[in-house]
Amino acid sequence: MKKLLISILFITTFILANSQDFYVSPGYYPTESEIALKWTPEVSLEVDTYQCPGWFKRNARPLGIIAYHLGTVALGSTADGLYDEGHKEWAHALHALEVGALISGPFIFKIKLNEAGWYIVSYGALRFATFDLGYNTVRGLPPLYNGSTSWYDQTMSKMPDHGEVWVKSISFTLGIAIPFNELK
Repeated sequence: MKKLLISILFITTFILANSQDFYVSPGYYPTESEIALKWTPEVSLEVDTYQCPGWFKRNARPLGIIAYHLGTVALGSTADGLYDEGHKEWAHALHALEVGALISGPFIFKIKLNEAGWYIVSYGALRFATFDLGYNTVRGLPPLYNGSTSWYDQTMSKMPDHGEVWVKSISFTLGIAIPFNELK
């Protein structure tokens, strides 16, 4: 039951991260009471703290695509982990959500035909980098654990841990860089 609650918390975190909409209108300046609620006393009020929203606005699509991909991978890894733990009903429901998200993603982000390849490569790279971590977390296994049955598990087991982390780090970087460079 503890693993199920952790899985639900894991999924909820990614769903909430995907549904956040951060936008501050250009002419908005907070009142002193709003600043007191949001900022700690260490933050200087002389610093213009509202430079970031412009960056978020310019990069909303790449950030949305990355968050959407990571949320979809979280759904899939959690579903597979729950299925292997015997929670088949929850696993089927999460797999259905994952498939729905994968099908609707290109429509949500208005992916053009010439961007489709980059969109798929970005998803694949992020899935390769993060799927095992989510799956192992749900199953209660060590983060770098690899099984011994599939060819993927056998290949990754032959690699030292630092090599596996290096390959997944490169894949993660690629999965994040593609939306910022090719899907803007």
